[in-house]
Amino acid sequence: MGRYRIVTMALTIAFVVAMMPGVHANSLPQMARMSPEVEDALRQSLWMEGISGRITNLAADTNGHLTVAQVTFTHFDEMESPQELQAFAGRIAWTALTRIPQLDELDLIGLEYDPTGRATTAPVIFSAAISRGEFMDLSARYAPADVLRPLARVWYSRPLGLRAPQPTSRRLLPRRFSLAQSTNSFSPTDIYRGDRAQATLALTFDDGPFPIYTTLLLDTLAQLGVKATFFVTGENVQRYPFLAQAIVRAGHEVANHSYHHPHLTRLSAAQMAEELASTQEVIAAVTGQTPRYFRPPYGEYSADLMRVAHSLGLSTVMWTAGGGDYASPSGEALKAKLLRQADSGGIVLLHEGVPGTLRILPQTTEALAQRGFTLTTVGALLAHLPAGAPGRRSDPWPPRAR
Repeated sequence: MGRYRIVTMALTIAFVVAMMPGVHANSLPQMARMSPEVEDALRQSLWMEGISGRITNLAADTNGHLTVAQVTFTHFDEMESPQELQAFAGRIAWTALTRIPQLDELDLIGLEYDPTGRATTAPVIFSAAISRGEFMDLSARYAPADVLRPLARVWYSRPLGLRAPQPTSRRLLPRRFSLAQSTNSFSPTDIYRGDRAQATLALTFDDGPFPIYTTLLLDTLAQLGVKATFFVTGENVQRYPFLAQAIVRAGHEVANHSYHHPHLTRLSAAQMAEELASTQEVIAAVTGQTPRYFRPPYGEYSADLMRVAHSLGLSTVMWTAGGGDYASPSGEALKAKLLRQADSGGIVLLHEGVPGTLRILPQTTEALAQRGFTLTTVGALLAHLPAGAPGRRSDPWPPRAR
């Protein structure tokens, strides 16, 4: 076959694909390639159903026990109703869980319609999660477009009613937060370790909750029999409330990591207060728990930020071990760093949404246990401190981390 015929056939195929319903030139979604077999099967299945044109991202990963995938898609247009959006997501769920038997759970994310097509990021306006067990039950009673309708783990942004603060807002702190300090068993302070006499470490995770990885992390921690503290952002709690609820339901501790994850020390005191207070509000509304602890994004702190945190009844918690896992070091390097830095009463900083962190947890936990360490939450770590001495900073603080 000559070069001319090959080029002609390629152009013809490209034209036919571009003209197919639901498929256009940029319809091939981005894939994370963490579990390529599942991602490839998912992409092919959605394409065969003619519903790939709105898909912007596919991802899948596993902890060896559960396999979870995520599909991100765009709102069709500003006239599409929440019911229509949910129906489209239902077709995705039906296709994925029918055609990919190794998939245990699917996370769905809907992005706001952008008529200009120029936005680099679009707000999340819909999210849902459905397990294979839920799907097997619901698919026997509902059509594909309706399979998500009775699901509990569905969120749509418009009816939420919780305020989403702007980082530049100068609105004063609501009065209702001024008495939060009285709920703490000790005066708020700055903390970065517990009792050095106790062979206990607090295990903490920043930045979540996230699709795929919160579910896998919770499953991994359950298998290990370990409880942890999750420093979550208000924005992610609002986007994925069912994931924040799952953290609390599993017996873990939730804490404040700001609303938008900004550089807080670059903001005014009023803006700092807005970030922290709004996160307190959304966490309490979604989970029923009001956080007692706060960790500043990037590890950046100032006297003003400490005062704001204290005024909200929040103790500022730093760390003695970890950090830097978001930069994707090798698993062995991250494990070696954690084991080298672990000491009694320490606080370990890791991040949600980092595949490598998830993979080294079992081995690292086992190695720490062999050294006599117990992993627990920040609250449980501080419970061992003598009364009136809630882990005040006495040593140089660790390097800044995200």
